[in-house]
Amino acid sequence: MNFRSSVAAALMFCLLHCVAHAEEGQPIAIRHWPGGGFTVETMWGLSVGFGLSDDAKTKLPRKLDFDSSTAEPYSMWLVNRPPNESEVKTSPLTDHDFPKNAVRVFLKANGGLVDHENLSAHVGWPSLRTGNASVWFLNELDPEKTCKRLELARSHGLGSGDFELKDHELNVVVANDSRFTSEHCRRIIDACKPEILVVNSEIKKVGEQDVLAVSHNTLAVLDSAGLGKPTRIVSLETTPYEMSDELADLFAKKEASQKASREMFAKLSVEQMNFKPANGTHTPRWNTEHMMGRELLFFSQIYNAVDPSIPVMDLNPKQMPKDYKFAHEDWTGEEEARQMKRVEDFTRRFAYLLDGMDLDKKAKGSRFWTPRKLLAQMERHYNEHSANVVKKMELEGWPKY
Repeated sequence: MNFRSSVAAALMFCLLHCVAHAEEGQPIAIRHWPGGGFTVETMWGLSVGFGLSDDAKTKLPRKLDFDSSTAEPYSMWLVNRPPNESEVKTSPLTDHDFPKNAVRVFLKANGGLVDHENLSAHVGWPSLRTGNASVWFLNELDPEKTCKRLELARSHGLGSGDFELKDHELNVVVANDSRFTSEHCRRIIDACKPEILVVNSEIKKVGEQDVLAVSHNTLAVLDSAGLGKPTRIVSLETTPYEMSDELADLFAKKEASQKASREMFAKLSVEQMNFKPANGTHTPRWNTEHMMGRELLFFSQIYNAVDPSIPVMDLNPKQMPKDYKFAHEDWTGEEEARQMKRVEDFTRRFAYLLDGMDLDKKAKGSRFWTPRKLLAQMERHYNEHSANVVKKMELEGWPKY
């Protein structure tokens, strides 16, 4: 086997494991924490950490579902929580692990040995894949060797189809360790053509392109959001967006209403969630889908108008009982409550997109809502629909279990 084919074979093996495909995903958040570590948070409520210090872990909004610092190097993992199960499961990844909403983590996946022009190192880098969104973390690797590996992958070609290193197929590359210079970053862009490159805050330009300095620690990422566009180069701070006292109070009231609603629904069985009252009113399940769907649609419309990386998401059920079909007829009340919590987390996670908005003026992207009125309406909405479901429990035919 000649050098070209041997390199291609080795790199192909790596990408077979590091670049997988699944159904279209929803926006994920990449968050930067003190000490240089990162978390990736998904719409399904999974949180994965890379390179986090013990101190940084104390600042996270919630416990990690997977922590790269406690896992074996050169390993591959599936992080998954199926519907109706309360515990997140972490297991070694197999070639057939592609469940919906799961996260696949690759820790310096060993794809073979490349030995060329004084470069002798295993091919691979820590990476994450969920839906169609992929993130590579290069911070712990040698910058020069890493650039050469990427350039080899680009120059030698890896065949075609799913495993070719295509422009903008890769969503995010994180290379914000201080060892990565502006020139290293330029080479990474030339080799990978990622949608987004995260660099350290000392870098102000890469080539002729300015770096966008984000004033907080969170970045929204959607698969294919940057397809065909130049790579966005950003730096992130290590502290979350801080709401004004006024906005924080509105969020707190909405979330208190949501919590009370979730606690009530979480006690209901599948049969109780699907109960169809004889008086022709809605099932309890419709109420959860409606409350969740309204918040998700209205806030995603506003967020999308500011950042297209947030898609407009409409999961609203049909309004009339005769037209309604269950979205998930086998979900327990506890899982529907988790779905409500996932939307609550989405609204808060990307609330930095409300920064600078007048709370009493119609928000861009919304048909008629101001931020203040929308948050107040959501608070009332959860209370009203929860009260409606409590009344259904007194109706004839209500399942005991």
